[in-house]
Amino acid sequence: IKPLNDHELVAQAASGSRAAMEEIHRRYASLVHAVLLARLPHAECEDCLQEVFVRAMQGFATLQNSAKLPQWLAAIARNVAAAHFRK
Repeated sequence: IKPLNDHELVAQAASGSRAAMEEIHRRYASLVHAVLLARLPHAECEDCLQEVFVRAMQGFATLQNSAKLPQWLAAIARNVAAAHFRK
């Protein structure tokens, strides 16, 4: 079975596929976690990590260039970290 590329995963995730979302999480959770760790104390990263993927799930339909998925997730992570500091 051929693994799906990011474009296919984003399309499936936008349609509500839990399996696609899990694969995106598997591929990119370490990247998102690293972005968050650079901005937040370790103890606060786990909740923010989940928030990043919740926001991503809500926004997959608006992602115009799935080739930029890692950069898009990193941007969401930066925004979540900034929002966390404002709280």
